[in-house]
Amino acid sequence: MKSSEGIEDPKDILKLSSKDRKEALRKFKNEVVDRYFTIADLQEYFFDYVEAVYKRGEDIDFDMLKGEMWDMAVEEGLSVVDADRIELLIDIFEERYRNIQVAVGYDDQSLLNKCSNGHLNLDNLAGSFFIERTPYSLNFSFSSKEDFDRFVTEIDSNVEHKVISKKEGLSFLWAGIPITAEFNKKFPVRSDVFDHEQQHKKFFRATFDTIGQESDWERETKNEILAFWVTIDNLDIIRRTIIEKYTIPERRNVDANIFESVLDKALQTLKDLGSLNMKKQKIIHLLSRERITDWPKIYKRIAEGYE
Repeated sequence: MKSSEGIEDPKDILKLSSKDRKEALRKFKNEVVDRYFTIADLQEYFFDYVEAVYKRGEDIDFDMLKGEMWDMAVEEGLSVVDADRIELLIDIFEERYRNIQVAVGYDDQSLLNKCSNGHLNLDNLAGSFFIERTPYSLNFSFSSKEDFDRFVTEIDSNVEHKVISKKEGLSFLWAGIPITAEFNKKFPVRSDVFDHEQQHKKFFRATFDTIGQESDWERETKNEILAFWVTIDNLDIIRRTIIEKYTIPERRNVDANIFESVLDKALQTLKDLGSLNMKKQKIIHLLSRERITDWPKIYKRIAEGYE
C-alpha cells in the first residue's frame, strides 16, 4: 500500500529528513491500520453476500462478485496485488462451491454411503444422522459418537484414533468436496460444533494464500481460537479446551512453554480488541488472515489510533 508521500516500505522513511520523518511514519502507521480494516470489511462483505444469496436459493454470480470486490479493494486503497489476491481466493472458493453443488443432487443415504467408501448406510448405523448443505461444506451430523468415529475413520484413515476419541467435530476435503462432520449431542437441533466447523471452512477460503507464512502449529492454534470464539465467549474455557483436547505441542513438535505463551498472548489480544468496542465478528475477520504471533502488535497499532 503506497502512501500519499510515496512511501512503499518503512525503510524509505529513514531516507527522509528528520523534519519529515515523524509525519511520514505517522501516515504510514495509519495506512497499515486502514489496510487491516479494509481487508476485514471486504472479507465480511464476501461471506455476508454468499450466505444471503445461498439462503435465497439463488446461484452465485462469481464473475460479478469478483469484479465488484476487485473494484472495491482498489477504491479503498489496496494495491493491485491485494486485489488480485482477493480474486484468487474467490476462484478457490468457487471451485469448492461448485463441487458441493454437484453433490447436493444426491440424497443423504447415497452421500453417506459414497463418502464412507460404501461401508456405512442406514442399516448399520447405531443412531441417526442428517446432512446439512451449506455454501462451505456438506455437514454430516450424527447422534451417535460411534457413528461419528466410524465415519471419520472411513473418510480419512490417517486421522489417529486418539485424536478422534477427543473430538466432536472434524473437517475434510473428500474428492474435492469440503466435508464437515459432527457428533451432535443436541441432535437434531443445530449444535455449536456445526458453527465451529463451518468457521474452519470459511477460514480456509479466506486465508488459503497465507499458507506457508506461518508454521502448522501457529495456523492450527489461530484457527481453533477463532472457531471456538464464534460460539464461546469465555476465553478461559477456550484455553483449557485447546490445551487438553488438541495436544498441539505433542502433535506439532513445538515446545509447550512457547505454545502456551503464544496462546495466552493471542487470547489477551481478543480481550484487548474487545475493550475497544469492536464487535466479535469484526475481530475474527481482522485477525483470521494475520499471523497469530503478530496479534499483539496489531492491537497496539489499532489502539494507538490516529495521532
